[in-house]
Amino acid sequence: MKKKRRKKINRRRRKQILTAVKLLAAGTAAAVLLLKPAVLCNVEEPAVISRVPRSEAAEEEETPGPQIDPEQPMIALTFDDGPKASVTNRILKSLEEAGGRATFFMVGSNVAANEDSVNQMVAQGCQVGNHTFGHKYITNLNIQELETQLGGTNQAVLDACGILPMVMRPPGGKTDEASLNELAEMGMPAIMWSIDTKDWQHRDAQITIQTVLEQVKDGDIILMHDIYSATADAAEVLIPALVERGFQLVTVGELASFRGGMVPGQKYYRFYP
Repeated sequence: MKKKRRKKINRRRRKQILTAVKLLAAGTAAAVLLLKPAVLCNVEEPAVISRVPRSEAAEEEETPGPQIDPEQPMIALTFDDGPKASVTNRILKSLEEAGGRATFFMVGSNVAANEDSVNQMVAQGCQVGNHTFGHKYITNLNIQELETQLGGTNQAVLDACGILPMVMRPPGGKTDEASLNELAEMGMPAIMWSIDTKDWQHRDAQITIQTVLEQVKDGDIILMHDIYSATADAAEVLIPALVERGFQLVTVGELASFRGGMVPGQKYYRFYP
């Protein structure tokens, strides 16, 4: 059993190292993010992602915004399908004014045209995430197609802001054993949600606001989409309202780091205390 597990982990490390070599050849410091686990992780145990990955250049800088008090309630606002500057920038402005952060699960094909928004996410300490390149259900893809969808998005985000996404949200929340195994080999957990605003369906800001405020509790991961103006309308109300209620608005990575961490290839819906 140990031999089989070691072989699987070694295969994962080979894939990460090959990717890192390509990044090093391209002259990017992001390769260090893939090489670090080889030093930090025992080969008999899965890698645990316990903090938000940042570029080597930013490694010594403090995360922008207020520091997190682990004794106080915290939640993770997440936004899928963007970026879309006209919507994403409004959400970012509200977060900045409230001293909050969020996680943005981006569709790779949207990144290049919205580079300024992606860089603003990073400047504010938000977390960049992967939502496939073409919003594809990963359960419908073979391994090569899945690697192309995830790798293409990782590269697009890396090119835009110098940060390699280390978390992934499956479109539609659809996963199966094969896709989760591939995520494990690529070093990414699958981030789900505990509150679904269904903003994509009703596109009504008031319903989104009501859904969140009626259900929210410490440790929730809240799903919204930063491609609808109604979602920006809702965020402009929700963000200050949640802070007023005493919630710290943190990234998924930050939330996980105070609640046990994350393991690549596993699904996470919430991080309750």
